[in-house]
Amino acid sequence: MDQAYLSLRLAIAELICEDEKLPILLDDVLSQYDDERTLEALKFLKEYSKTSQIVLFTCHNSITETAKSLEIETKNLR
Repeated sequence: MDQAYLSLRLAIAELICEDEKLPILLDDVLSQYDDERTLEALKFLKEYSKTSQIVLFTCHNSITETAKSLEIETKNLR
């Protein structure tokens, strides 16, 4: 269900912003994913970010650590 929701959000963003690429803000969309799905989703988002800026907020250290292992830039907002 969460994977379908993320896919739908990205598809809608592409339809709405067809002419102008706007940043995509995602708030804890991976919180219900298991480790394997989180890894695959982050790999996908890293590739997707080559054409659109993605800002992913999370309060889960495991997601941040997985992102760092994929050499995805992270910022801590504490």
